[in-house]
Amino acid sequence: MDKEKILKFISDGLAPELLAKLNTYRFGDFDSKFQNLIRIMLLLIEKAENNRGTFYHSIKSRVLKGLPHILKSEETVNKFVDILKTDSVPNYVNISTLVREFIISIEDKDIAFNEHETNFDEYQFQKKLKEVNNSFLTKSIEEKLDYEIILSNFYNCVDTLGKERKIFIQDDAIEQFRNYILENPTEYLRYFIRPYYSGPNNTDYEYYLHVPEPFYKQIFKLDSDFDSFLAHSQSVVGSNLITDIESFIEKLDKVDDSREKTVLLFSRKINMDTDRTVKLQYDQHKWIRPECKPNNYS
Repeated sequence: MDKEKILKFISDGLAPELLAKLNTYRFGDFDSKFQNLIRIMLLLIEKAENNRGTFYHSIKSRVLKGLPHILKSEETVNKFVDILKTDSVPNYVNISTLVREFIISIEDKDIAFNEHETNFDEYQFQKKLKEVNNSFLTKSIEEKLDYEIILSNFYNCVDTLGKERKIFIQDDAIEQFRNYILENPTEYLRYFIRPYYSGPNNTDYEYYLHVPEPFYKQIFKLDSDFDSFLAHSQSVVGSNLITDIESFIEKLDKVDDSREKTVLLFSRKINMDTDRTVKLQYDQHKWIRPECKPNNYS
């Protein structure tokens, strides 16, 4: 496969035509033709600017249809996994999202992974897929990709589902990400507080409800570990950001366990119950509602 030629097709806006041609291919075994089709689709899923969802669903469909051939033996599984690891391209987020979907489908005993008789255990396949996503996290950190990309690849490192479908992240991924943020605390803390809902408008009370980074209790096993992280980060990020995070967590911890764990951020747009409200000091939080930033208080 001529990778540069494929990338040129994509940059010239010919990705839809390329996909249409790929969709005419018929395959049997997991042979070189099938393998190259996967390689091309890995480029499309990350590099095509438009209709990325179409490419996502196309590669998903091809992999699912080809599962009996991919899971034929340890050799074919290893070849598929090797293609994912070596032929995927930055930013890795779209392919890692697809791999995450496969991991969860196996966890859910999805019919797509159970309707075919195969020679390779699906849970061993799932284990290898987890290794694939962990490798994408490693690459995104090593290649110094944008923080939001690293965060997305971290969130895709699903290990298992718990009660009420609570997601648990792989231990190896947690260790990698924790080491990364210990050295680079600023972005993690700037992105720590985020809205609870995506939909309400700014006249609704719910619009101002916020939650913490969802995996911080998995990243920092003990409250004292997180407290230590904040203390050591203050010299890097400044006292205002640390104070905001501490105040936010303090309010969060007071929320009754029978209720949703949310905190109300102060805004002059609506009247608020001050007992439940945090008034921020730091102006550069990345994901909070704009109305809740201190520079919009006046």
